[in-house]
Amino acid sequence: SNGEWLAQSFFDRADEAMAALAWLRDRDEIDAARTGAWGHSQGGWIAQIVAARDERLAFALINSGPGVDVIAQDLYGVEHTLRRRGAGDDEVAQAVAYMDRIHAAATTSMPYSTLVTEVLEPARGTPGFDYFGEVDAAHWDFFVQNMGQPYQPIPALERITCPVLALFGECDTLVPVDESARIFRNALAKAGNDDVTIRVFPGADHRIRADDPDGFADGYLETMTAWLRERMMGPQ
Repeated sequence: SNGEWLAQSFFDRADEAMAALAWLRDRDEIDAARTGAWGHSQGGWIAQIVAARDERLAFALINSGPGVDVIAQDLYGVEHTLRRRGAGDDEVAQAVAYMDRIHAAATTSMPYSTLVTEVLEPARGTPGFDYFGEVDAAHWDFFVQNMGQPYQPIPALERITCPVLALFGECDTLVPVDESARIFRNALAKAGNDDVTIRVFPGADHRIRADDPDGFADGYLETMTAWLRERMMGPQ
């Protein structure tokens, strides 16, 4: 692709995904009734938006997708990433305060030049600064755009009626797994969705990897394939 993802909001990405689904469904070699969405991490939010909008969707497979909004996910992520590195309470508090400043600046559409002098440079070298790393003007435009069009998962999840498989790693430092799983259960139940499977893999990280950095958690791939096979092809 020659597109620029930083120029898109989450909702723009969902539009793009739905355009891809429409293209697939129009092809003779594709069974339009068995097209679905798979989204990892931030893409898990996109899959939620698509599933809430597209009544033809056959399934939604959400991989390490947060059940919380962007602000809550960022705050959780910076805290638990630092704690994983051995940071103490004071360092975590500094990092959370910096993240709060970033969120406030994005919400008010602070100009990038002002951000650099008032937020980024004063925080350079302090705990949490490297969570986002060097924020350039393009990344800042992305932050501002998505804080201006904030995505809230619960209202979307409450509209999803297709089969849902939500997978998480127990030791994910970026996504609040227990809270997200609870939100998924409650919101999808409110949608009247009776085909919801949520699985948390012990010891696995954000990418559902455990122990061996090059290998997935035991049963991860098998869970996805078995779940999809049953829903798309029926009991074997």
